[in-house]
Amino acid sequence: MDQVSKPVLIALAAVLVVVVAHFTILAPKSDSGGSGPASATAPGQAGLQSAIDKANNAVGTSKASATAHEQAAAAASGDATPSAQASTPATTSASAKAAAKPAAAKPAKPQIKLAPGDKSGPILQDLDSGKVVVALFFNPHGADDNAALRAVRAADHHHGKVVVHSIPIDDVGDYDALTTDVQVLQAPTILVIGPDHKARTIIGYTEVKEVDQTVSDIGGKGFQVKAAKHLTGFMSKATNVCDGDAFSFTAGELPESATSVEGYLTHAAKKLRSSRARLVKIPASGAKQVAAKRALLAAYGGYANTLDSAAARIHAGADPGPVIYGMVRAGDTITKHYEPALRAVRDHHCLSA
Repeated sequence: MDQVSKPVLIALAAVLVVVVAHFTILAPKSDSGGSGPASATAPGQAGLQSAIDKANNAVGTSKASATAHEQAAAAASGDATPSAQASTPATTSASAKAAAKPAAAKPAKPQIKLAPGDKSGPILQDLDSGKVVVALFFNPHGADDNAALRAVRAADHHHGKVVVHSIPIDDVGDYDALTTDVQVLQAPTILVIGPDHKARTIIGYTEVKEVDQTVSDIGGKGFQVKAAKHLTGFMSKATNVCDGDAFSFTAGELPESATSVEGYLTHAAKKLRSSRARLVKIPASGAKQVAAKRALLAAYGGYANTLDSAAARIHAGADPGPVIYGMVRAGDTITKHYEPALRAVRDHHCLSA
């Protein structure tokens, strides 16, 4: 899995895929025999699942449904399959006895039973898979919260071994299994939790280096703090624009109907064009910075056009689900085309994860 910093399109796509999940998973079904999609991940969207996890935290009903599906799947596949018995004759009685004895099946790890409405399931699964979790409880309207969100996004995610979950502080009561031994009394509060479920907290304003150091302390070997790489030139200012866009997409109210999806897409397209106008005014010097600016402007324009096209199709009566999945795929194509120019200047905020 890729790092889980949230470039602009991934943040937007995460929100919209959750909306599709709301329509396709939670909407009443006319028949009970058909099986729904295994996940809400749009095909071809690299690194999107982690972004979806983040957006899921903002949608209570979608998360509760997803948790129920995950627990049912885990229960259905919990028994390990015993190894095939060896059939080659052994030369000694001891080796023959060892060969004849089937490998012991590993006992299934007991599932933590969540209270009704508890949304900690996906986070606990991240911990069980050996990852370090950075869980930010934040107020979408707070300045320190915005800084904390930027810090956890810009921190070193160690190639997917660190997973970020951003959760509105008003929803902290929905994560009892996660906060049983840790008090979360104010926003922003960051919980850094290791696979052994040991946790440390960061309360209030924070910066990237503090998050990185806490992850290193909790994760140990393999999570050491790396030397910082500072952005320069055009990208040092452009990242503020990109961060603001990603924050507004994931922290705002989510559309809950086909009509509101259309309006959401139109508003997001206007936001991207407004941000593009701000990016135009940022000077760039040097071949790589100039190339990065051109690529970012082209990508922002392409994203906005894609959103407008999707909104027009929904307005014409198209099913929002396929339209949004198509929009995500089109946006992913745009990202892949322009991403190399931004990777060349070490971007991990705007296009590159």
